[in-house]
Amino acid sequence: MAGEDNSVVEILDLGAGKLVHTITDVKAPHSMVYRADLKKLFVVDAGRERSKFTTLTPTNGQGA
Repeated sequence: MAGEDNSVVEILDLGAGKLVHTITDVKAPHSMVYRADLKKLFVVDAGRERSKFTTLTPTNGQGA
């Protein structure tokens, strides 16, 4: 979930209904796509005028 107003990307576990990770190194995230085959979350960060790429692994849910 893009939290544009709070400058964060929140990773939610919809099955458990809880927040599992927060990415804070963004300014104005507004569009994202997750590529499971690459294990990458692509985030468009308008505050930086470029795309920010972060890597998530299914086992730890952490951004790299």
